[in-house]
Amino acid sequence: MGKEVDVSTLESGGVRDYEDPPPVPLVDADELCRWSLYRAVIAEFVATLLFLYVTVATVIGYKHQTDAAANGADAACGGVGVLGIAWAFGGMIFVLVYCTAGVSGGHINPAVTLGLFLARKVSLVRAVLYMAAQCLGAICGVALVKGFQSGLYARHGGGANELAAGYSTGTGLAAEIIGTFVLVYTVFSATDPKRNARDSHVPVLAPLPIGFAVFMVHLATIPVTGTGINPARSLGAAVVYNNSKAWSDQWIFWVGPFIGAAIAALYHQIVLRASARGDFHQFMTRIKKIRHHHPAGGATGLPSPDPGVVVVVAVAVVIVVTAGRGGVELRERRGRGGAAPTAPTPTPPFSCAAASPPLPSPDPVGVIVTVGVVVVVASRGGR
Repeated sequence: MGKEVDVSTLESGGVRDYEDPPPVPLVDADELCRWSLYRAVIAEFVATLLFLYVTVATVIGYKHQTDAAANGADAACGGVGVLGIAWAFGGMIFVLVYCTAGVSGGHINPAVTLGLFLARKVSLVRAVLYMAAQCLGAICGVALVKGFQSGLYARHGGGANELAAGYSTGTGLAAEIIGTFVLVYTVFSATDPKRNARDSHVPVLAPLPIGFAVFMVHLATIPVTGTGINPARSLGAAVVYNNSKAWSDQWIFWVGPFIGAAIAALYHQIVLRASARGDFHQFMTRIKKIRHHHPAGGATGLPSPDPGVVVVVAVAVVIVVTAGRGGVELRERRGRGGAAPTAPTPTPPFSCAAASPPLPSPDPVGVIVTVGVVVVVASRGGR
């Protein structure tokens, strides 16, 4: 049974029935001297390796089962289908989070690690080591699949994430942002200290909603991007498969998940948390006091803007700028299709159509740098 809570007390910033853990130091060099850190890094490496091995092997097996040109394949059977692939990803996340939550927190995803870092739940040192271990584990996991199924691996795409034909870059980026938002938001909600304090069964069941979130997101976005929402998963497959298309789309599977994770962290920590409501009450009380003492409008001592606002604005700018390249790339993809080339329609020499060059695509490196700046700004705003 959940504990009864006085909502009015929480709304006024009063006593709570739970305690938030204190913010983790931004840089905790002492962690480097603790075995618990390296044990957690090893756990993240092994978990990500197993995750990529099982899931990519499932993808390769499904494509082989439905390949009409392969000996013994039955295209009418359909294999495990998209539903089975989604279950493989979601089920493995459920199992691995359950196994590693008590050791490393069960991140298994650089985007999840970034979201928890922005919420000041892990230090910068731990976040960097986790991401490195996750990426290395992903590469090793896909390499195992290639070693065991060398004859099928390259033929069936290596499990690499690529933007599907007919979808613009903006659409693919938006799909990754929304999908990662769903995942990271679920992680925050399932591990919320407030919920754990009121419902004692929540810590045991926390991996279940996280796995289901991965499952549902895969159902929605497999037709668009193959579903990344995990930069390590996308990087591992791209490194081993080493295909130009996979590399050209790789930035989508880093920028999108990182933006989605940042938005989820800000939304949960600033908008939804009871501490945010208490801070808002204190803010309004301070405003009233200032107005009372400075009726003529000469108020001073206003609190500085929350860095979260800066992050939200910067994220919005990145999304708008990046999505702008979608229409141009969609036309280019259609132009490279199998249709017979047609003669260009002549236009008057001084018409607007003749004078308007294609819109330039934003540089992915610039977008990544912008996101890096956003992360640095947001890291200063943790309480």
